[in-house]
Amino acid sequence: MRDKIQQIFISCFFIYISYVAYNIVTLRNDVVPIIVFLISFFFSYNILKPIKIYWSFVGLTFTFLIATLLFHLIPIKSSILLLNFCILIFIINQVKYAVLLNNRDNFRFANEIVHKGNSLTIASNQKSEILFCSETITPILGYLPDEVMGLKFWELTEDSEEKLDPIKNHENKLYIRKLKTKIGEYKYIQWKDKKFSEDLIISIGQDVTEQIIVQDQYKNLIQTATDIIFEIDAEGYFTFMNEFGFSILGYTENEIIKKHYSNFIHEHYITSAVDFYENLVLNENNYPIIEIPVLKKNGEEVWISQKIIVRKNDLGLTTGFSGIARDITEKKNIENEKKKRLKKIEAYNNSTKKLSTTDFSKYYELNTIIDLILKEAATISDVNRVSFWKYDNDLITCKNLFSLDNKSLNDKSILKKESYPIYFETLNNKAIINAPDVFNKLETSEFQKLYFTKNNIKSMLDVPIFLTGQLAGVVCFESTEQKREWDNEDINYARTISDVISLAISSQMRLEAERKLQLKSQLLSALSLCTEKFLLSKTTHQMFEETYNIIGKAAKVDHMYYYEKDAIYNTVSQKYKWSREGVTHQITPLRSMTEENLREIYDAASQRKILNTLTRNLNDGFFKKLLIDNEIQSILILPIYINDIFTGFIGFDDCTTERKWSEDEINIFQVLANNISSALERNRNETKIIESEEKFKLIANNIPGTVYLSKFDAFSTKIFLNDEVSNLTGYSKSEFIENNLSFLSLIHPEDKEEVINNQIDNLQNGMPLHNVYRIKRKSGEYIWIEEFGDVIKRDDEIEFVGGIYFDITSKKEIEDAIKAKQLAEASKQIKI
Repeated sequence: MRDKIQQIFISCFFIYISYVAYNIVTLRNDVVPIIVFLISFFFSYNILKPIKIYWSFVGLTFTFLIATLLFHLIPIKSSILLLNFCILIFIINQVKYAVLLNNRDNFRFANEIVHKGNSLTIASNQKSEILFCSETITPILGYLPDEVMGLKFWELTEDSEEKLDPIKNHENKLYIRKLKTKIGEYKYIQWKDKKFSEDLIISIGQDVTEQIIVQDQYKNLIQTATDIIFEIDAEGYFTFMNEFGFSILGYTENEIIKKHYSNFIHEHYITSAVDFYENLVLNENNYPIIEIPVLKKNGEEVWISQKIIVRKNDLGLTTGFSGIARDITEKKNIENEKKKRLKKIEAYNNSTKKLSTTDFSKYYELNTIIDLILKEAATISDVNRVSFWKYDNDLITCKNLFSLDNKSLNDKSILKKESYPIYFETLNNKAIINAPDVFNKLETSEFQKLYFTKNNIKSMLDVPIFLTGQLAGVVCFESTEQKREWDNEDINYARTISDVISLAISSQMRLEAERKLQLKSQLLSALSLCTEKFLLSKTTHQMFEETYNIIGKAAKVDHMYYYEKDAIYNTVSQKYKWSREGVTHQITPLRSMTEENLREIYDAASQRKILNTLTRNLNDGFFKKLLIDNEIQSILILPIYINDIFTGFIGFDDCTTERKWSEDEINIFQVLANNISSALERNRNETKIIESEEKFKLIANNIPGTVYLSKFDAFSTKIFLNDEVSNLTGYSKSEFIENNLSFLSLIHPEDKEEVINNQIDNLQNGMPLHNVYRIKRKSGEYIWIEEFGDVIKRDDEIEFVGGIYFDITSKKEIEDAIKAKQLAEASKQIKI
C-alpha cells in the first residue's frame, strides 16, 4: 500500500507540474506560474525517487524550456529566466546528491559493521519505542527490523521489564535479558546501554545463550539436586547453599549465608556436630557420615545425613568445607514410627492380655467392670475420652465414661435411631466408624455440632458391640486435644475392647442369670416350703411365725412384715414382722395408720398393682417420712385381697441399698402374697365352716327326721347323717358314712326302681326330690318313709344331694285303716 501511495503521489506531482507549465504558456504575463514552477522544480529532487525518475523529470523540464524559447511560447525574457534558474537548481540538487553518495559510502561501512556483525544494535527513546534495529536481529532472534519497530520489540521478545524502564541504571554496565525468538525459543542477550541524548539510547547486545546454558548446566546440577549442597568457611559460616536447601529449610538466602551452622542445629546435637567437624579436620582422609536434626524456619525438625569434603588452599590450610546433605526425615520418621508402633503394639498386647485374664466374676456390678475396662483403654491408647453406650429399643444411652481430662458423666446422652438413621445403620451393619475429623464424616454428619463443640471433640472412633449377633452397645474413643488419625493398631485395639466388654457383659449376664436362678431357686424352695406350712397351719399366727424367717432369708431382705386392715375402723396395723440379723427391728413406734397415711399403698391396691419404689422417688408426705425415719431405702409392697376385697399387705424392704426388685422376685413374691391370701381366706372359711357345721349339727340333731348329705354317684354315698338315722333304720350312721352299707340297698324291691327313676327325672328337670317308699330296717321289718331333697351344684355340675327322711309308717297305717273302712262301707252299700 505504501508503494502505491508513492506512485500515486508522483503521478499527481506530474499532473500538477504539467498544469503549472500550461499556465506559464497561457498566462504569459503572469509571474505566479513561473514562481510556482521554480519552487516545484526545486523540491522535485526530494519528491521523485529513485534518482532515475528525477533525472527523467529534469530532462523533460529542460526540453519544455528549450521549446518555449525556440517557439516563442512565452516571452524570451521569461524563458531565459526560467532556464537559468532551473540550471542553478539542478546544479544545487546534483551537489546534494554527490554529498549524499559520499555519506552513503561512509555509512555503508558502518552499516556493514552494524547490520552484518555479531552484535544486535537497537536505538530507543525515553518512551521505550525502538527507533532503529540492526539487521542482525534476524539471525539472532529471527525477526525483521521492521517487525520490531516501536513497542513491538518488547511485545515479541516478552521483555516487559525492560520496556518499563530501558535504562534501569544499566548505563555502561553489562546485564542479561532472556528474550523470546520468533520460533518460540528463548535466548540470553547480554546488553550494554549508552545514552547519547535525553531521547536517544543506544543498546548493543551479544548472544550469550551458549555461555548461559553451560553455566546453567552446572548450576542446575547444584540447584536441581534433591540434596542440600552447601559450603561453609573454615570458621563454620555458610558461604553457599543451593535452592533446594533454602526451600527445604524455609529460610531465605540472607537468613543463612554468613550465619554459623550451629544456629540451625538442634541444641541437643550441637556438641555432636562440633566434634564431628573437629574430627573431620584431624582425619581429612576419612569422611564419615553424620546424621543430625536441623531446625526449619517454622521450628520443625529435619533429619539430614551429610557427607563433608574439606577444602584446602595451595598451602594446605583448610579454607572451608563442602557438603552434601540428604533429607532423611521420612526415613527417621519411619524408624520412629516403627518404634512407636512396636511400642504401641506391645502396650496393646499387654493390655489385651491383662484384660483377657482378669476374672470379672469377682465383681458384682457390671458398671464397675466397664469402668475398669474404659480406664485401661483410655490410659493405654492415650485417648482423652472412652465411653460405653448401651443400645436398647432403638436408643443408645451413654452409661459409662472415663476421661483423662477428669471430666465426669454429668448427663446421660441419649441417641434416637429416628434422629440418627445413618449412624445406626452403620452400627447395625457391624461397621466401625472411623472419623479422624468428626465434622468431615458422613456417619457423624447427623450429630449436632453443639455436641462436638461442647465436648471439644475433634476425632472419634466408634466400634459396635454385639451379643449373640444383636447390637448391644458401642464403645467410643474420642480425641479432644487434637485431630487423630486412627491407625490399624488403634482400630484393632478398639475391636479388642469391644470384644472384652461384650465378654464382660455376657459373663455378667451369665453370672446374673446364675445369681437370679439361685435366688429364684431359693425363693421357690422357700415358697414351696411355706406353701406346705400354709396348708398345714391351723392359725394365722402359726402361719406367719413358721414362714417369715424362711422367706426373709431366701429373699435376702432386711425386713418382711404383714399389715392387716381393720374393716370396722378402716385402719391398717402391723401384725407380724421379721428382721434380718444385724438390722434394727423397729425404730419408730407402732401405730394404726389411716388410708390417708398410706395413700400410695391404697392407690396401688385400688388398681390391683404392687408398689415397687425407691424411698427418694416418693412424694413428700407421711409415708416417705415414715420410711426415712426407719432408714428404709427401697420397698416392695404386695396387697392382699380376700374375695376381691383389700384386706392388708405384705412388704419387703432394703435399708442398705436402693434395691431394684427383679421381675422373677416380684412374681414369686406375688405368688407368696396369693398363697398368703388363700391361706388367710382358707383359715377364715374353715372357721366359718366349723361354726356353720356346729350350727348345722345342732339344728340337724334337733329335727324330728333323718338329715343326710350324699355324693351324686351310683351308690348315693352318704357323707353326713344325723343321729336320727339309727332310730330310722336301726343301723349306726358310721356304717353308712364308712360305705359299709348303702341306703339304696334298704329300699323295698318293689319300690326301688320307681324311686330311682323318679329321682333321675326330678334331677334332670331341676325339680326338688320327693318320694314315698318302703325301707327294710335292721330288725327285718319294713317301714314307710317320705324323702325331701335337692341338689348342690358346683360350676353347673351336680356334686351333692341333700335332704331329709321322715318315718311315716304310722301315717300310712292310719291312711290304710281309713281306706279299708271306706272300702268296707262302700261294699256294704253295694250289697244293700
